[in-house]
Amino acid sequence: TTCPSCGASTDTDMCVMNLPHFKEVIIMSLTCEKCGYKSNEVKGGGEIASHGTRITLRAETTCDMSRGVVKSDTACVAIPEIDFELKESGLGLYTTVEGLLMKMHDGLKQASPFASKDSTNHDKFDKFLSELKNMAEGNRLPFTLIITDPI
Repeated sequence: TTCPSCGASTDTDMCVMNLPHFKEVIIMSLTCEKCGYKSNEVKGGGEIASHGTRITLRAETTCDMSRGVVKSDTACVAIPEIDFELKESGLGLYTTVEGLLMKMHDGLKQASPFASKDSTNHDKFDKFLSELKNMAEGNRLPFTLIITDPI
C-alpha cells in the first residue's frame, strides 16, 4: 500500500470481525512509519441485511463521549439539536462518540466552501463548527446522536 500523505510504501493491516448487534465488518488500519500518517476504516462484509439499522444514543454525560461507535460507509449521521445530518460519506469508522464528532468537524472544516473567510455564510458556519466541537469535547450536553444505515 502507498501512504496517501507522503507516498511511501507501507502496510495495511486487516481484520474480519463479527460485531454483536451489527454485522460482519472488515477493519483496516494503516500507519506510515515515514510520516506518521494514520488511517482506520471499517467496511461492511458478509451478506446484505434484509433491513436497515437505526441506532440512537442520548449523550448526557462526558462518559458517553468515550462510548464505542461503528459507522459503516453507507450510514447517515444526524444530530437533531443542531439540525445536522451527514449523508453517507463513503468512510466507515470504528471510533468513540468524541472521535466521530471530531472527524466530522475536521472534515467539514477542510472541505466546506463556507469555511472560507470570503463566504457570506462564514460566521454562521463557524458558529455551527463551534457547536459541533463543543459537543465532541463534552461541553454541550445533552444531545442525540442518530446513526442510520440502510444496508
